Amino acid sequence: MSNPKDNFNVADLSAALSAGDRADLVNVLKNQLQDLTGKHTNLLENLSPNVKRRVEVLREIQSQHDDLEANFFEERDAFEAKYQMLYQPLYTKRFDIVNGVVEVMVQ
Repeated sequence: MSNPKDNFNVADLSAALSAGDRADLVNVLKNQLQDLTGKHTNLLENLSPNVKRRVEVLREIQSQHDDLEANFFEERDAFEAKYQMLYQPLYTKRFDIVNGVVEVMVQ
């Protein structure tokens, strides 16, 4: 069972902080984010040349994948639009039958 003290409510925290405290908290969070970003950059700089080349090649492969994926989404959208147009007459007929606009004949 969880301890009620473990539950963290941001609204309660915000209400308890003064405007100055909130500004200080925002600045601390910004600094921590900048530190994390800097660590990421430093991590890449500290890699061996072989690993750096691998990372660059992997980035290029990911870029190619992203380009292909963008093309896929464009083609899929066009394909779906094409079939939506083909479906529309069927939807209209079905609507007319369901709503009694037209009567159907038994074959």
